[in-house]
Amino acid sequence: MDHLRKKIQSGLVFREHSDAQRGINGEERRSDDEAKLIKNEEAEKAPLASGAAKAGDGDISPEEAAIIEMVELRAKFQEWSEAREETILRLRGIADYVDDVSRRTGVAKVIGSGGGAVGGAITVVGGALTVFATAGATAVPLLLAGASIGLASGVTGGAAAIAEKVIKSKQMAEAQEAIRRDRVN
Repeated sequence: MDHLRKKIQSGLVFREHSDAQRGINGEERRSDDEAKLIKNEEAEKAPLASGAAKAGDGDISPEEAAIIEMVELRAKFQEWSEAREETILRLRGIADYVDDVSRRTGVAKVIGSGGGAVGGAITVVGGALTVFATAGATAVPLLLAGASIGLASGVTGGAAAIAEKVIKSKQMAEAQEAIRRDRVN
């Protein structure tokens, strides 16, 4: 029985077997191990939920019942692990997307802040020229340019911040949905 357990643990119980050797008279010769493996394969192929033999039915030994139970547990574990793997991949995809969005909106925020600083500096220079120079004739275009740059930069930075919040909240909702579905499975 130990060699059967080792084969079950290594996954060899369910591999395809070649035809049994033929004897001189053409009849099949199988070792006890081969016969048990073939019987276990047939038990696996039979629909277990629809009334196949279980432990205590008398048709199978306790060792064979244990093997059948291990097969069922292995199938359930495989299904469980595939569901977890799908959830993990989905969550990693969401995390990568959020990181990408954060990086891009961070760049837009920096550009907006830098443009705001430049626009503010131009506006201050235009204000100083109004007081000290040519009665404001050259200062008005500088004031308008500074205000325009500052406004555009502010809109850029604000739009980036809003976009980041909206995208992150949508991705967070999607992540929560993936986790909820994972718990159901």
